[in-house]
Amino acid sequence: MKEKKVCSNCGMELRFLRREDIQLGKSGFFRGIWPNLMAGALRVGIWCCPGCGKLDFYLARPDEELGSGDGISRIRCPDCGAEYDLDCPKCPNCGAKNIKW
Repeated sequence: MKEKKVCSNCGMELRFLRREDIQLGKSGFFRGIWPNLMAGALRVGIWCCPGCGKLDFYLARPDEELGSGDGISRIRCPDCGAEYDLDCPKCPNCGAKNIKW
């Protein structure tokens, strides 16, 4: 059973956006980006609140959705349940406004 993640701002249920690798380390003036590259990356799951837009980051789990694989984040329409690209201003199925626009 999947756990329910809730927004700490407004209390709405969070929606999974995608998994992403976040670069660890820092770059310096003298050594450049090499310490950054040697530090590796941290795989996280990014979750978004449809109400207030707050993002939460959690360590990625293998059972989380991988997304469409084409690099474009997708969102599920809260009205009709259709899945579409996050950069669309409205749902192509029912016309509901995208929460990000």
